[in-house]
Amino acid sequence: MEEETAATTSILRRRPHVALLCSPGVGHLIPRLHGFSVTLLANPLGSSAAIPPLLPVDGLPFRFVPLPDTPPDAGPPTQSSSPVPRIVRAVTCNLPHVRAALDSAGPPVDALVVDMFSVDALDVARERRVPCYMFFTSPCTCLALLRHVPALHEAVRGEFAGPVRPPGCAPVRPEDLLDSLRDRTGEAYAAILRVTRRFGEVEGFLVNSFEELEPGAFAALNGGEARGPPVYPVGPLVRTGRVEPGEECLIRWLDRQPPGSVVFVSFGSGGTLSREQTRELALGLEASGHRFLWAAKSPVEGRAHGAFFGGRNGPAAEYLPAGFAERTGGVGLAVARWAPQAAVLGQAAVGGFVTHCGWNSALESIASGVPMIAWPLYAEQRMNAAMLADEAGVALRPQRLMEGQQGEALRTRTRLLRDAAARAVAEGGSSFRALHDLANKWRLAAH
Repeated sequence: MEEETAATTSILRRRPHVALLCSPGVGHLIPRLHGFSVTLLANPLGSSAAIPPLLPVDGLPFRFVPLPDTPPDAGPPTQSSSPVPRIVRAVTCNLPHVRAALDSAGPPVDALVVDMFSVDALDVARERRVPCYMFFTSPCTCLALLRHVPALHEAVRGEFAGPVRPPGCAPVRPEDLLDSLRDRTGEAYAAILRVTRRFGEVEGFLVNSFEELEPGAFAALNGGEARGPPVYPVGPLVRTGRVEPGEECLIRWLDRQPPGSVVFVSFGSGGTLSREQTRELALGLEASGHRFLWAAKSPVEGRAHGAFFGGRNGPAAEYLPAGFAERTGGVGLAVARWAPQAAVLGQAAVGGFVTHCGWNSALESIASGVPMIAWPLYAEQRMNAAMLADEAGVALRPQRLMEGQQGEALRTRTRLLRDAAARAVAEGGSSFRALHDLANKWRLAAH
């Protein structure tokens, strides 16, 4: 009995080796799993240059395996304006390279963790007899909807005429559905349907969220009547507030501003506004009289995800109103480059965040206790915005946030969730326990 106990203890001390397969998109690379030996397999597809600064640097055993960029003519051509078909195609084309990488991964892989668009790698995991889990990079509310998609497809013909009701969640208006679900005749819808039909094959879902933020969705997906793989809250997993060389000037500028006085404006790594939207935003910031820090990008007409696969970002003078920088120089700062978002949100001067509601951005804002003004652009961002505003109570639709009773109530609620987020990932917290239990399960299954 003592020998068995000693063997079990030795197993539990071994750091599990997990292979992470990420589909293209910087947002799918940012969250990371601490306490594991990790092999990261990344499909770059235009974001290769953005990958190295995001890699884990915490001294954990780590190996990065960049998968090849997908040739433009690989697979059938796509006419979709959505990035989804292109993402799924990139993952499928690289499955032979995934097989090779797992075979040369060094220590045996205890689990393969894929993201939503990499679900076809289930076949590779099955061949290698490795359990396959999904790391879901959007909120649990979105997972509840997507798990419901195959049933909705059979039950509803034509377009969605009324609200969709995911289990355990508030009804979702048709206009707030994921872009890919709004046109049921398109390539993106077909891709989402094919992906979600395989959700039941994974061993479990690791969701980058925490119970206190989405109690109804987690309870419904893990409740007594729930059918399907278990759901583990493991978040918020957000990037650290690291500042790269050349970005220190932004932090120094924030240090000179009064506490809670600055509105931070950023639309993520992929989001873009049109030229008219950029102009109106600039004039609105100027008219508000509030301090602001704006990570501005070159406008793109007709594609809200225009920077998703990379792209040129010209000087701000090319697309901001004439004289804007001079007129706002005393209170505002517009920079035509990526800002160190997590570090910016962690500054005491920042009192609000105008955001596209990408989930990583939302979690970084919540973890810093900063309320949001929701300006969703594409993908699941409208649904995120609805949940953050109507259920979590940490965001407003575009309106005044920096003053008045409504803004103060939002700041109070966001600070409460900031503290809850910190408790969730601290030792003994709900997300800490879920990830710890899963790691032990992987260790024991490997022996």
